[in-house]
Amino acid sequence: MGIAAAQERYEQISDRTRRLPDFRVSDLERSRRFFDLSSPSLPTRSFEVLTCVVGLPLPVALQRAFLDKRREILGSIPATTRVYRVAPTLLHWEAHIIRRPEEPDIPSSMDDLERAVRLAVGGTPAFSIDFAGFFVSPEGTVCFQGLGEWDTLRRRLAEQLPDSSVHQLETGHVSVARILDPIGSSAFPQLVALRDASSGERYGTLAVDEVKLVLERRWYMEDHTVVCAARTQGVAAG
Repeated sequence: MGIAAAQERYEQISDRTRRLPDFRVSDLERSRRFFDLSSPSLPTRSFEVLTCVVGLPLPVALQRAFLDKRREILGSIPATTRVYRVAPTLLHWEAHIIRRPEEPDIPSSMDDLERAVRLAVGGTPAFSIDFAGFFVSPEGTVCFQGLGEWDTLRRRLAEQLPDSSVHQLETGHVSVARILDPIGSSAFPQLVALRDASSGERYGTLAVDEVKLVLERRWYMEDHTVVCAARTQGVAAG
């Protein structure tokens, strides 16, 4: 997916949200299932995922820009709204999903997976992802919009990891929060307007010159192990 296609996809997601009068509980349930709602701290549930990510953590400047904007976004909704905020040091960009929770185990050993990731990433030139604007999905996920030439990396990972999930990400966003309740007919259009006004905002650049193979045991990396970190060819500009 090229940059123009990614931009179009972000607009499609935002348009779905824009058409609503407020978040619908039926949509929010798709987010709520990731959390233990009986606890005010909203701990994430245990699900085993194998994935390839960049960041964890993100560069400090980009992390700060995301957190500042997240504070503004969430400040526009009622304080009583349940919101899960991804911990700053756990923010990441997902390149390739090997196994989702509901999918069968991968036949390859962890050593085989590590070799495949190193081969895929080592043959990929480094590149950068620029982040501009954000979107909020109908399910309440707050994401910053990434734009970059990630097709080669994702193609090579898919080739070297043929048993991976058939459900792969098309865009290059970073998820920073989940809104878990309707916010009301007054706050919702304000949130939509804030999103639309963000299209010209630039938050920074992520250099993709290292990809991590991660075993994730709880959503949003609250419990995870970095299996390996593989370097790309060269250094990303920017």
